[in-house]
Amino acid sequence: MRAALGLAGALAMASVAPGCGWRSGFLELTTDQKLDSARADLEARKWGRAVEKFRILAGVYRGTAQFPEVQYGLGRAYAGLEDIPSAERELGVVVREYPESDWADDASLAIAEAYVGQIRASQLEQTTTYQAIDRLREFLRKFPGSALAPEAESLLVISRSQLAKKEYENGRLYLRLQDGPAARVHFETVLREYADTPWCAAAQFGMAEALCEEERADEALAAYRAVVERDSTGDLARSSLERIQAIEARRRCP
Repeated sequence: MRAALGLAGALAMASVAPGCGWRSGFLELTTDQKLDSARADLEARKWGRAVEKFRILAGVYRGTAQFPEVQYGLGRAYAGLEDIPSAERELGVVVREYPESDWADDASLAIAEAYVGQIRASQLEQTTTYQAIDRLREFLRKFPGSALAPEAESLLVISRSQLAKKEYENGRLYLRLQDGPAARVHFETVLREYADTPWCAAAQFGMAEALCEEERADEALAAYRAVVERDSTGDLARSSLERIQAIEARRRCP
């Protein structure tokens, strides 16, 4: 249903004046014209104005077939303002009360997207990342056959990759502190819990480095070989092959 918003935006009434004087012109429009105008503001990312228009329209369209779309537009506009609690509240109405509507899956994914948009840098705490993952999994449980499912799955990998990156960076920190066992805990977490993310080869390499830090040459050798299997043509593979040759020549870590 998302494409409908872009199409409707092109049909918006040019008579709606910009700036603070838009309200009088908006209120003079027919009901359908008001909806086109609100759609256009949503498409143009004029979030504050879209919120006001969709709030007016929610009262007009309540109980009609168009109400789920209006409620969805209201939630999306709040998400654009980064008012996540309000966005989830308004979008949740569509998901809970209109689960059979064409807008239910859009609304559910929009809730998740709002949290994805708030994900913080990997060096910071990741509460929002976990919240985004929860909402994405909820979407995939409720709407497994949705045309939006591939988008949700992609966002899920992106969100999980953020957690994998944080674990990897923690492992690298302990390596710099020359604490191999502590480093391995974090690299093992990436390999065990985030195998679907792009951080596995780097974590495998980190694991090998940590084993070398502990002078466990045979285990490090196996770990470096695993890196080559995961990343056969990349920089990590080349570095691993160099270390493999060094260990095989000396029977100890370089």
